[in-house]
Amino acid sequence: MIINLQTSLEYNKYKSKSVVYSKELNESIKSFIPGQWCNLLFKNGEKKIAIINNQVIQGPVIRFINCFESYQNEIDFISALIKIAINKRNMLYPNSCSRRLIYGDSDNMPGVIVDQFENCILLQINSAGFDLYRDFIKEELSSLLNSDVYFYDNQNYRKNEGLPNFKIPKIPDNIKVIENKISYIIPSENIQKIGYYFDHRENREKLKNKLGQYDTSNIQNALDLFCYSGSWGLNALSVLNKDVTMEFVDQGDFCELINSSIKENGYLSKYSFTRSDVFKFLDHTKTKYQLIISDPPAFSKRIENRKQALVGYRKLINKVLNVTDKKCFWALGSCTHGISFEDLDGIVNEVKVKYNRKVQMLDIGIQGGDHPFSSLRDNNFYIKYILYYVEEI
Repeated sequence: MIINLQTSLEYNKYKSKSVVYSKELNESIKSFIPGQWCNLLFKNGEKKIAIINNQVIQGPVIRFINCFESYQNEIDFISALIKIAINKRNMLYPNSCSRRLIYGDSDNMPGVIVDQFENCILLQINSAGFDLYRDFIKEELSSLLNSDVYFYDNQNYRKNEGLPNFKIPKIPDNIKVIENKISYIIPSENIQKIGYYFDHRENREKLKNKLGQYDTSNIQNALDLFCYSGSWGLNALSVLNKDVTMEFVDQGDFCELINSSIKENGYLSKYSFTRSDVFKFLDHTKTKYQLIISDPPAFSKRIENRKQALVGYRKLINKVLNVTDKKCFWALGSCTHGISFEDLDGIVNEVKVKYNRKVQMLDIGIQGGDHPFSSLRDNNFYIKYILYYVEEI
């Protein structure tokens, strides 16, 4: 049963907030079980469903969950949340089994991340309130989607929540993804985060569609930086002429992954993989490129480190503009929280002067509908994509 917690908190102050920090709470929560679900009662009698964690090392001790109906117990509530999330994905991506099914707070399940693939589902639970029901969540997903479900928890996140670390079970040797009609077979040893970066899927398709609209016959040398599975480059290759040479670069050992993806999709274009630190590669390459794709990992994990992240983007943008040809398409991606379109574009337009470049913005994009967010100020909004046309002046 969901119990009640009477507080002296003012409802209006927390009406639109999703969390409460320990310094804001006058009442003691030491006696609560970590992850306890409750009706948090405000001073004026209003209430919200909340989850309490008195063992969290850094972060909020209370998380609110929006509720549109009344449920008598946590099991019924969680079951309803899972079904709502799945129904939303079925509406947004009716013909796809490769998608993010549950995206934490955005689906009213903080700390729960679920990715669906063609041959399995990976489940990550990083919050105490839902970890109490981890076996139920796994069984519910398996039953509703008729798929094998595997836990793939993030041990650092769990440590922050004071949660036990379980041995990660063996997942399938190969994870199969189909995105924008392109197939990927990702070996389990190459899995990153929770499996695959679905968050830029719609931007990769936007890039493919834009390149398909333009005259790209001048493109001979193309570059996919921080390539991982090569998904950006493969989307581009699907519409470029067969004389293009695509160079994939990443510091990870993804040569076989790139090779298998090229063969899986029957591409005839020339390509190569270079295992290298991207910044060092850009320092040493003698080639000028007519297409560059740069979607780096987050330069910072915390919004507070925004200045540090901007230093990273400035460094990257400098090095990229130094290897653009006289005419070049450039796709710039970001997954760093706290970095805005204005931040990225501001640096580009500042740095372009140094390299005598003219830049024109052709397209912009955000994260897909399976990574929902409520506003441009929402912490769950983090994906940005800009397509530039760069000319020498």
